Amino acid sequence: MWVQIRYDYDFRLLGTSRLIERSDEVPSLETLAQRSHMSPFYFHRVFKRVTGLTPRQYAVAHRSGRLRQQLKGSGSVTHAIFDAGYQSSSRFYEKSDELLGMRPTDY
Repeated sequence: MWVQIRYDYDFRLLGTSRLIERSDEVPSLETLAQRSHMSPFYFHRVFKRVTGLTPRQYAVAHRSGRLRQQLKGSGSVTHAIFDAGYQSSSRFYEKSDELLGMRPTDY
């Protein structure tokens, strides 16, 4: 029984994690919960139990990974920032040390 329940959660969370990965903006908890057919509170608990991250932490981590990929392949930090889904460079620079551990041009 637990295996079936676990599989069902994993399957539902796969769809929501893909939605987070494809979105430029972090989808609301309510939107993610609706897609998974769960209440927002329960979805948050299950998502964190399965992935180890909250939906917001997952979105930040994924965006950070996209940014690193863009910085490696792009000649311009500004292009990499916008291609990774940041809406403005100032929003990125507020947290660049946190995300990269160094200045973007040094990355």
